[in-house]
Amino acid sequence: SSSSWRGGELGSPGMMRRRSTIKKETRLNARAQVVIGASVVAFDRTKEDEEKFLESLRKGQLPPDSLLTATRDVELILEGIKYKLRTTRTSESDFIVSVAGRGKKEEDDDDDGIVTNVRRLADEGYLIDIGGKSHVAYLTSRPDAASGMRLNVSGSTVAFSPDYDPTSLRTDVAGKLVKRLLPDGSHARKGEPYGEIEVMKMFMPLRVEEAGVVNWHVNEGAALAAGDLIATLELDNPENVQTAVVFEGELAVGGLGGGGFDEGGPKRRPHLALREAVESLRSGMAGYAMSEDMLTSAMEMLHVAVTDPSLPVFEINEQLSVLSGRIDGGLFEELSGMISDFNERSAKQESGAGVPLRFPAEKVTESLAVRAESIEDPSERSAFVALTSPLRDSAEPYTKSRAAGVPGSERVLRVFLDVLREWISYERWFAGGGGGGGQSSDDRHHTVPSSRWIASSTNNVPIPRHRAVLPCLSFIRSLYRF
Repeated sequence: SSSSWRGGELGSPGMMRRRSTIKKETRLNARAQVVIGASVVAFDRTKEDEEKFLESLRKGQLPPDSLLTATRDVELILEGIKYKLRTTRTSESDFIVSVAGRGKKEEDDDDDGIVTNVRRLADEGYLIDIGGKSHVAYLTSRPDAASGMRLNVSGSTVAFSPDYDPTSLRTDVAGKLVKRLLPDGSHARKGEPYGEIEVMKMFMPLRVEEAGVVNWHVNEGAALAAGDLIATLELDNPENVQTAVVFEGELAVGGLGGGGFDEGGPKRRPHLALREAVESLRSGMAGYAMSEDMLTSAMEMLHVAVTDPSLPVFEINEQLSVLSGRIDGGLFEELSGMISDFNERSAKQESGAGVPLRFPAEKVTESLAVRAESIEDPSERSAFVALTSPLRDSAEPYTKSRAAGVPGSERVLRVFLDVLREWISYERWFAGGGGGGGQSSDDRHHTVPSSRWIASSTNNVPIPRHRAVLPCLSFIRSLYRF
């Protein structure tokens, strides 16, 4: 059996959560390289299986749910250390990389994982975000049993070794086993051929790498895919075979790495926290993996965001900033002055003293309306309304918030309604239970769906989609108890 290695830890708190501001880092340790490698492998396998799923649909076939599993095991060997990892897909491009096993429940493995975000670049590279640091990787050699995998990460070559396991006799190429050269249970010398495979009308010998007893697993004439197990070998001297030691270090948990909300960490701007929490909920509703801790984290982030008096200020200012130089200077200064005045009054107010200030969002919409009415030319007025509609839309929910001390109540209510509508639309496709049998006759004529719809077609996730609905409804109810 492989020995264990309990050296350094796979991650660090700084790698655990991606930030809105991406920083570049060029020097990477081995464990960071392994996380990048596992993210690339998981991303590629996910996309390949999704394409197989869609191809089956195009052919009118019912694809297996296994093509859409949210959790995949990845084994990589780097510098003589074997990393047995589990990757869990939590959104279309987000993964949690964790050490597999260690006696925990499978669905809990992602709780101590490292969050990565993978996006494909136009030049076939991968942009991988880990803990707010971006890394560009290129796959120069795809993973295979013979040569391993090679990546170019930030200009440096990372070579993952193939797994040297002479006890498993496999083929590196697809073909057909045409002949057993040694009977089952017979002894083979090191380097001796034990079988013959036909590949594209050519016959190739299969050789053992160590001396031992051959035990066959397939019969002559069997079709073989690359990597298939043909036979096993009982080694004469297993103590002389050096194998990679298995990494068993504990993951470093910090901040939000495993989906936990760190109230003691640096305060995130409320609009960014709201955005991240909503995206997490949308992904969970769509069928991507969401653990109990991740759901709790999303709800906690939502609560902190919607009760922050500065939430409307950040959301409105985000839209206002892009209008600088594009709208009348006087109007821009007027709206900017409202924000500056609120920020000054908030800074003067002592923490926890009195009722929190409320930003007058209705003044923003009134100023925009007055300005639009003052424009006589219909075409110019229409252009102004279209240009400022994102700003108006960002302010409008805060003019209707009625829950005391919760300025974002109307904003999050609308978000929840949108999320629930999405959930209902996904469930309509599978009203008859997991699989495609529940589609209506009208739905079957729809275009092949998006990745979110694809994710919703399997329930192979820690939390069933409907269990994420109840916290949303409870949250809405709690908002109006203030």
